[in-house]
Amino acid sequence: MSLTSLVQGSADVPFVEDPYEQRVLRAFLRGGKLLQIPAQRKKRDVVLRFLAGLFEPERRYPEAEVNALLGEYHPDFFTLRRELVGAGLLEREQGEYWRPEPTETPSRL
Repeated sequence: MSLTSLVQGSADVPFVEDPYEQRVLRAFLRGGKLLQIPAQRKKRDVVLRFLAGLFEPERRYPEAEVNALLGEYHPDFFTLRRELVGAGLLEREQGEYWRPEPTETPSRL
């Protein structure tokens, strides 16, 4: 599944094994769009982990590309980007972003 297929509404909410995470994703994703950024931290973390999974591990993304991808998904891409970095799900250096290796444990989640 790609970010493009989600944004265009051609992809279903992905299956996740955890029933709670499945309920959260179903509640906040409609037609390939993030309806709102969850206010509750636990729910927000579910959404952030899902969004982080859309980025290829170790591939470097320029800030403009990250903004464009997240901006198609939700208009407040600034907050999404900041939250992904703050959670340790994306790393940032000199205007480039990347998803750390899957074996690394995010700092906050």
